[in-house]
Amino acid sequence: FAAIDALAGVLRIDPKDTQALLAMADLSFSNQAFPKAADFYRRYLELKPDDLDTRARYGSAIAFTGKYDEAAKELERVLEVDPKHFQAAAYLAVTYARKGEKDRSRSQAEAALRLAPNE
Repeated sequence: FAAIDALAGVLRIDPKDTQALLAMADLSFSNQAFPKAADFYRRYLELKPDDLDTRARYGSAIAFTGKYDEAAKELERVLEVDPKHFQAAAYLAVTYARKGEKDRSRSQAEAALRLAPNE
């Protein structure tokens, strides 16, 4: 809670502090506060739109809020720029599964496994 309070203080002073936005997003995600995580990731990405790792986490956070189509678009966007982005590929497989698209999820999961950095 101390970290959250400190980061919130930083963001009151400078709402565009990218390090604080990203830290709040990651903390929120880790604590399964997915709507808050998605909001902080979105705000961060408005300032750093080319950060593919964060865009992938943003897509995952959106998926956990039930916005599967929006999440899939974000994750597909990452894969268009970097077809070998493992996290985006893996999150996309999970998103398809949550949408109930089993065959698409299975195919995407197989593609993600081929991109895995290790066993």
